[in-house]
Order: sequence, then structure tokens, then C-alpha cells
Amino acid sequence: MTLPTRVFCLSMRITVFINLALLFLQITTISNAQERVTLESCRTLALENNKLLRIAELEKLASQHEHNVAQSAYLPKIYASGIYLHRNHKTSLLGNKEKRMLENIGATLQEELKTISTLFPEIAKLQELNALGGSIADALVLDTRNIFAATITVEQPIFTGGKIVAYNKLAKLMENIARYNYEAARQDVILSTDRAYWLVVSLSNKERLAASYVDLTKKLSDNVEKMFKEGIVTKAELLNVKVRLNEAHMAHLRAKDGTRVARMQLCHICGLPLDHNLLPADEMLGINQEQYLVAQGTIDNRPELQSLILASRIAQQQTNIIRADYLPQLMLIGGYTINNPSITDGFRRRFDGTWNIGLMLKIPLWNWGEGYNKIKASKARANIATYNLDDTREKMELQIQQCINSINEAQERLSLATSNIVMAEENLRNITLSFNEGVATSEEVMQAQTALIKAGSELIDAEIEIRVAQTEFKRATGNLNIESK
Repeated sequence: MTLPTRVFCLSMRITVFINLALLFLQITTISNAQERVTLESCRTLALENNKLLRIAELEKLASQHEHNVAQSAYLPKIYASGIYLHRNHKTSLLGNKEKRMLENIGATLQEELKTISTLFPEIAKLQELNALGGSIADALVLDTRNIFAATITVEQPIFTGGKIVAYNKLAKLMENIARYNYEAARQDVILSTDRAYWLVVSLSNKERLAASYVDLTKKLSDNVEKMFKEGIVTKAELLNVKVRLNEAHMAHLRAKDGTRVARMQLCHICGLPLDHNLLPADEMLGINQEQYLVAQGTIDNRPELQSLILASRIAQQQTNIIRADYLPQLMLIGGYTINNPSITDGFRRRFDGTWNIGLMLKIPLWNWGEGYNKIKASKARANIATYNLDDTREKMELQIQQCINSINEAQERLSLATSNIVMAEENLRNITLSFNEGVATSEEVMQAQTALIKAGSELIDAEIEIRVAQTEFKRATGNLNIESK
């Protein structure tokens, strides 16, 4: 291989390597890039990937099929059955004594008529009846060693004591309960997503707040260090500022760790890889308080309440089903049977068929109080369901009132936090001017900075609390939909 060829091959290898490296860096950059997401997109992802919601959806589908099963109880049912039996003996309609009598019937008659045989010579021919009697005896021996039978039966319920009607009502109620359970699970997913989303927003803002605190403390530390070199402040004051700077760095580090964990939790809820870098679109907070004022709400739309109402009705239908077991039941039955040997042609070895139709009536007469006690127990369970409904209704109404109180308190806290941060900023500005003029100490500056950071943190908490309280209020009233914020 010539030198130019070697150089060309080497340059090609270097080019391929550089391209692969650039591609790897591009992929890494894309994977590490932040993805800006909205609250609606997080809700959509959570609803698509939540496993508990998928289970509730399958339960709803199963209840629909069970309702179809209940409806089929009104229709006739058709059964088919078959049987084959092998027996080691034939079936004889005569006993051994009767068979011997038939086989010897001619000889017996001849013996009885022996006294007149001289007058009637034809009596001697009665001996021939033995063969006839033997053939009759053989004909009454049936070959039933191999039996084949097949039956098709049709059953149509006419009256079942109201059991089928109650069963259908019960299945319909169960289907509606599954639908309400799915809706409750869906709203729970939205609520958990909102909480995780706003937690990320809160910690992200607190992380930036902690970073600004580091900058303020760093700037103060630089100024105090210059003043120390000029002999204006003592070394103890400088060390105090350095300690505060280290504490600010630690607080910033904890805020970053908390934000990272909160993002991982949000990724888990949304069904994304835990290292997916989500960036909420609402990180820059700011709330129009008028937008979040709410009126009194009701619990009429709560899916859990509707489920409990249906549960009390289910208990009533279960009582009806139990009562139906102890009422008369009338059934129309019919069928067609094919068997071999034939039962209509002297048990000949051939297939033959017969059909039948009739009514079957079942009347319970005595069960030692079983039905009475079962009905009483079912009614007691129905009363329990009613009491649970009343108790839960009161708790839900209390929950709504608590949510309204939380929203009102959060609005008041937001107003106070907004006022506090304005005063904290003004206080820090004045203290900084006094420190630059040598009137105030570095400790007073750090206290003013801490007050400002605290006021900023309280403002963030108040803004997040209002949003979460609003979502919890909508969940408490059963109106939390994916398009509602």
C-alpha cells in the first residue's frame, strides 16, 4: 500500500471517528436537555401510564360483561350431554324359572294331557312348542351391554320469584359503581400529578432563591474581606460571614437535591424514566387572586358518594335475590334424546330418538328458618350501607369546608407574604446603605438578607398552597377534570 493511500485511509478513519463522537455528544445533549412540560401534559401522561387507573378501567369492562351475563338469564338455555356405558351382562325381562318354563312349555303340556293322548294323537306334537318357548325366552333377553345416549335440553325460566330481575338490577348497579370508581381513580391521579408538579415548581423557585442568597452572601463576604484587609472589621466578623456563606452553599445544595428528587417523583407519576429532566412551564410564579376565589361547593358530583348510594341499593337487591330463593319457581323444560339400543323398538341395536316437554315447579316447604334469617341478615347489611352513606356524606361536606378554608387562608397568607417581601427588600436596601457608610454591621446585613429570603420562601409557599388548595377543592366537589387548573 502506497503512502498516499495509507494517509487517505487514516484520514477516513479519523473522519468516521469524529463523526461518531459528534453523534454521541449530540445524543447525550438531547438526552440531558430539559423538556418543558405544562400541567396539562403531565396530567395526560399520568392518565396514560397509571397502572391503578388501568386496573379500574379493566374492572369497569368486567362489570359490563357481568351485566351482559345477567341479561342472558332471561333467555332459554340449551344443554347437550352424552353418555356411553358398557355392562358385563345383558338385561333379561324374565327370571331363570320363567325362562325354563317357556323352554319346556311343550313337554309340560304333553305331560298334563297324557291321559287323553290316546284319544288325540296330535297331543304328541306339543313337544314342538319347546322350541317356540325357547325363542320367546331368548327374545326377552335384551342386549344392553353397550349403551349410547345423547340429550339436548332446553330450559326457559317462567317465574323465579323475581331473582332474575333483581340480578339484572344488581349487575347494572355494579357496572355504575365500576364507572364511578374509575372516575374517582382518574381524579386521584390528576390530584397526585398536580401536587407533584407544583412541588417541583416550588422547589425550583426555592432553588433559585437559595442561589440568590448565595450571591448576596458572597458579595457581602467579598466586601467584608476587603474591609478586613483595610482593618475596618475584625477577623471574627469576617469568619462569621464566611460561615454564613458556607451555610448558604449548603442550603443551595439541599434545594438542588430536593428539586431533583421532586422531578424524579413527577417522572414516576407521568410514566417517564426517572432521569428525564422535566422543566415545568409554570416555574415563574404569579397569581391573580381574583381568579382563585371560589364559592360554596357541593358533594353531588363526588364519584365516591355516588358509589355509596349505589352500594345501598345493591344491598336491597341482594335481599331480593335471597328472598327469591325461598319462593316458588316455575321452569319450562324440553329436550330431545337419541339412544342406542332403541327403547321404542324392542331394544334393537339402532339409534332412535324421542322428544319431551314439560313444566317443573319447585316449592320450598320447610327450611328451619334459614330463609328468614338470611333475609334479616341482608336487611341488616342494607341498613349498615345506609349509615355508611350518611356518615361519608357528612365527612365529604366537612372536607369541602376545610378546602374552602384552606383557600381563604392561602389567599390571606399570599397577601401578607407579598407585603412582607416588599418590606424585606426595602429593609435590606437601607441596611446595605448603612453598612456601606459604616453605620450598620455585617450581622445586621445578614439578618436582613435572611429576612428577605424567608419572605421569598413564604411567598412561594403561599402561591403553591393556593394552587394545590384549589385543586383539592375541585377534587372534594368531584369536578377535577384534565382541562381544569
